[in-house]
Amino acid sequence: MSINRRIFALTVMLLLQLLINGCSIEDSNNQKEMQTVGSVFYKEAEFSNDIGGSPVSCIGMNNKNEVVAYLKDENKLVSIGQNHVISMDLDIRTDTFENVQLEFDTAGNIYVLGQDIIADDYKKIIQIKRQLIIFKAQGEYSERNNTTKEIGEGYMPLKDEIIEKIKIDSKGNLYALKLSGYIEVFNNELESIDVHDKNRYADFDIDEHDNLIVLYRKQWNKNRIEKIDSNSGKTIWQEEYNGAAAPNYIYYNRNTKNLYGLNSKSIINIYKNSKVFDYSQISIVEGASLFLVNENEDVYMLIHNGGTSTLKKYVRQEMKADTVNKQEQKELIVEITFDRSNIISNAARQFEKDNSSIKIKVVENDIPMSDYVKKLNTELLAGKGPDIFCTYLYDLSDCAKKGLLADYNELIGKDDTFDVNDYFSSILYGIKYGEGLYAIPLTYSFEGFLVNEKLLKDKGLTIDENWTWKDFYKIAKTFTNNDSNIQCYMLPKLTSTLVLLESQIIHDWDYYLNKGSKTARFDTDEFIDALHTYESIYDKGVMHPDIDEITIWQSAKGAGNEHILLMPVSYCSYFDIRFFGNIFNGNLKMMPEPKGNYTTSRMFTGKNISINNNSRNKDEAWQFVKYLLSEDVQKKWSVNSFVINKKASEAGINEIIEYQNQSKKENEHRITEMDIKQLDYIIENVLNKNRTSDAINRYLWSELRPFFDKQISAERMAEILQNKVELYLNE
Repeated sequence: MSINRRIFALTVMLLLQLLINGCSIEDSNNQKEMQTVGSVFYKEAEFSNDIGGSPVSCIGMNNKNEVVAYLKDENKLVSIGQNHVISMDLDIRTDTFENVQLEFDTAGNIYVLGQDIIADDYKKIIQIKRQLIIFKAQGEYSERNNTTKEIGEGYMPLKDEIIEKIKIDSKGNLYALKLSGYIEVFNNELESIDVHDKNRYADFDIDEHDNLIVLYRKQWNKNRIEKIDSNSGKTIWQEEYNGAAAPNYIYYNRNTKNLYGLNSKSIINIYKNSKVFDYSQISIVEGASLFLVNENEDVYMLIHNGGTSTLKKYVRQEMKADTVNKQEQKELIVEITFDRSNIISNAARQFEKDNSSIKIKVVENDIPMSDYVKKLNTELLAGKGPDIFCTYLYDLSDCAKKGLLADYNELIGKDDTFDVNDYFSSILYGIKYGEGLYAIPLTYSFEGFLVNEKLLKDKGLTIDENWTWKDFYKIAKTFTNNDSNIQCYMLPKLTSTLVLLESQIIHDWDYYLNKGSKTARFDTDEFIDALHTYESIYDKGVMHPDIDEITIWQSAKGAGNEHILLMPVSYCSYFDIRFFGNIFNGNLKMMPEPKGNYTTSRMFTGKNISINNNSRNKDEAWQFVKYLLSEDVQKKWSVNSFVINKKASEAGINEIIEYQNQSKKENEHRITEMDIKQLDYIIENVLNKNRTSDAINRYLWSELRPFFDKQISAERMAEILQNKVELYLNE
């Protein structure tokens, strides 16, 4: 199915949010590692004060570079790197607040905002109690600056009122970023005096002139930072970021007047457009949130690892490169296209700890995929390139034929510690060329349909997992010639019907094209028939005239869904079932896409990892790939992705079910054992081919445009395609 549909599906699906019970300052006995950006190195530093493993929920820094942390379990503030402790006495609850934020004003006074979040049995928030306490710069408690407010349901869901971050302007006003993405301004009595609600923000800060610096919520892998004049409200400066470089959080240091951004890999100086610190190369960090950068560009970060959080400090040092690590190490270069939650980077850091003679450099591709493929192919042909690379849809055939890629069959054959029975075999071997195995998917997804079983029964139709695209169009004809009293449509109003033709031809790609013999079958009756059946989807009665895919996702159980037979979806994980189940009020069957009419191909899309056959460290590269395929690493993907390791997949299912059992949300589909079995059957018995996209495939869709626009007939289109593909094959 189309990439557009995949992007849409990934956008609308909510990710599992695991509760984090505070965070703790990490044990200082951990091995300290070094990292370089140019001539600058960062060392993970110890904290001079001993506060053990006490949970920390927030940190703040004053204009003297003094950092204060709130210890959740002990209910107190601690000055990091100094000897004094600032005691607190919060009296809304007998224990600790569920949520605490802190910040300094320009005079060094500490503002502490506590939030007590009260929910009902269904975890719906019904009340929030807020308390603002202001400490003087010396740490004394000021009774007159102790304000309590209670809020109930308003015009927005109460959960959106939870405050995630606070900043203080020069007048002592408190700026609060709420979960809704809006910024509300309060005075010292917690009375609202202004609201910035025209846009939704991911983060914000305030400069020395009280100008507001905002980070817009990311849209389609892009976000924007903007500085807004505090008096006129006009934009002073703005910058847009794309891809992995886009910051997720920002921090402004009023002393140095530098603005910093934190993304999934590094900290950047936004004003200087330079990378400050690539933390992914020295620390195991699954998720970083709050961070501070002092005048020396030392970094404090709250990071999350495996459900717990730690506070880390990294000290900037100027050193010569040859003083960093005198131990001789083998270095592996690993290039990846996308590393959600830094799982591969974290695995690299752990692998290094277990294999001290190996250093792994993870490089995340930040150029368009088409440009990266050209670059990669050029490097491999020249005997260069990364030791390991991980991509989606990359066509390996030419490189495999030229011996540029390591054959996993050989590596597996001589490794007694790797058991192929630990993995889903059809997924593991889904991208073989001849007898060689040159790529293995770390994770994968596949396209398919949700079937409205009630409507299917009412129409007297049957569909099984072996259906073909011919079967698909036979069903379409029953809706086109609909003489039933049952109001029904085969499909919602599709945003693009090209996906239907694309999927039909892709599954039969090996039938229509033989690159080995340089022959094509695009001028055949079979291909012409595929074009004609595609045209028939526009016939009256097949698609719903009003309800489209977006409407269905937004409304879930909204009116009209029950009249639609098939809903196209991307299956990315077992967790998806919780959202799919609401589409047809639980009366659904999960189906794969139809298989090809002339082949048995059933496609899935893998996040494929390959080894450069010219690597000088091929055995070490295999050991790292094997580690990425292990149960421990695969479990980290298993909630939000399908994984190839069977035990990790089972662990992910158990985690989802456990989360579901703890959740009491109403109007939400509960995953059943039968739901799991439906997807298991597809994975183990249906999927068999790892999808790639070669140049001819991409060329084909650009050439089909005149047919899509109804400028030429199917017969003429087939003739033109055949001639052009033959010329292309023989160039």
